[in-house]
Amino acid sequence: MNREAIIAAIRSEETALRRAGVRSLALVGSAARDDRHADSDVDVLIEVADRAQFSLMDRIGIIHLLGDRLKVPVDVSRRDTLDPLVRERMVEDAIEIF
Repeated sequence: MNREAIIAAIRSEETALRRAGVRSLALVGSAARDDRHADSDVDVLIEVADRAQFSLMDRIGIIHLLGDRLKVPVDVSRRDTLDPLVRERMVEDAIEIF
């Protein structure tokens, strides 16, 4: 699956993602650079609407929602929980989807 197909698939789930508490989502990593391999996962970076109410179970739900839609493993990271140096590297190639 190429970058454009991944972005389209994620956009098709925007309503469900927002309902789950996702305020913004960016594609990062090899999928954002459009150089992922067939066995690569898809990495996304999210911001949540209410940090206090967003749980590990919410994150797992998003992983499953996107994984089922994309048919590949998905890794979801929260922007506010990343080490600043890691976050800085991740956002270099980020593609904001919503």
